[in-house]
Amino acid sequence: MKKSVLFAAVVALSTTVEAASLEQQVRDLQATVLNQEARIQKLEKLLSSPKSAAQAQQQISQDGWTKPSQWNRIKRGMSYGQVKSILGNPHSIKDLGDGQFRTYFYNGYVSGSGEVAGKLEFNDGQIYIIKAPVF
Repeated sequence: MKKSVLFAAVVALSTTVEAASLEQQVRDLQATVLNQEARIQKLEKLLSSPKSAAQAQQQISQDGWTKPSQWNRIKRGMSYGQVKSILGNPHSIKDLGDGQFRTYFYNGYVSGSGEVAGKLEFNDGQIYIIKAPVF
């Protein structure tokens, strides 16, 4: 009898702990959904006017370098303009005096990855070396 009562108490306690954990997970998910809804409303408001849409697109292109999928689009032989349209403007540029060799540097903090850095080396205006960040 004592074992049955003890077992029932352990099961009840375990169920209570699991329920509390699940309740916390639900609260976390609700907060995430509210945050996403606010972000969506903000973006929709930005996109509602042509000028704001252009600004939003510029911000998206400037953040392109922080996304692995954008780096996967970068291929040897691409031009400066093609790279900028995908990754945004580089954070710094190293240009050898003759203009033949140029390096684009992208670096900074990326959520979930920490500090990351990548670079692209150009020869005669075309990429020949790609060193994508490790996300």
